[in-house]
Amino acid sequence: MALQLKQIHKAPFVSYIFLGLSGALSTLAFSPFDIKLVLPFTLAILIFFTVNSKNFIDACKHAFSWGLGYWVSGTGWLIVSIYYYGNTDILISSLIILLMGILLSAVFIVPFAAVRLIQLTQNILLKSLFLASVLIILELSRFLLLGGFPWLLPGLVFLDTTGQIMIPIFGVYGASYIIYFFASLIALSIIENKKNFLFLGILCLSILIPNQTNLNESL
Repeated sequence: MALQLKQIHKAPFVSYIFLGLSGALSTLAFSPFDIKLVLPFTLAILIFFTVNSKNFIDACKHAFSWGLGYWVSGTGWLIVSIYYYGNTDILISSLIILLMGILLSAVFIVPFAAVRLIQLTQNILLKSLFLASVLIILELSRFLLLGGFPWLLPGLVFLDTTGQIMIPIFGVYGASYIIYFFASLIALSIIENKKNFLFLGILCLSILIPNQTNLNESL
């Protein structure tokens, strides 16, 4: 896995496309798709490319590419309202969605690139906690600046899983922090070739297994 990611990382254009697609795939973790395990791995891709960037500008480009895919995919459904109910041309509607994705990515994803400027500790667990803290600060800033922005909150993927008890205990943002931590642990394990921590990170994702009780009720 590390080898493939490093090969992609060497080709800038390919890496931007790959990150954009990864960001877009992240939305499959939310309703109505509910493919929960997608999000930690796509976040791990964002973290891997950002932390492993050559410099700060490179990190900004990587973060922006992922964020653009994430937000365009996550807000794309609004085109229905803009086009059908706003009496707007389809081209203009698409442009509005694109501009919204650019703005949200630039403000709430690109600042994550600042971690490239910081000399991180050698302890992989502490590094994971730090990266998760940066990501949760960006998520909280979205809540504060946009007056409570409920879309694409990573903590929501705990719903209807064996780990859904996390939400009443830690809240949605606490649950988001846990997702960011797992993703950071996986990404750093790949970067530093720490197979034991990689196994631990993947094992922890078992809390995202769908709750059997909820599955039976839905049937």
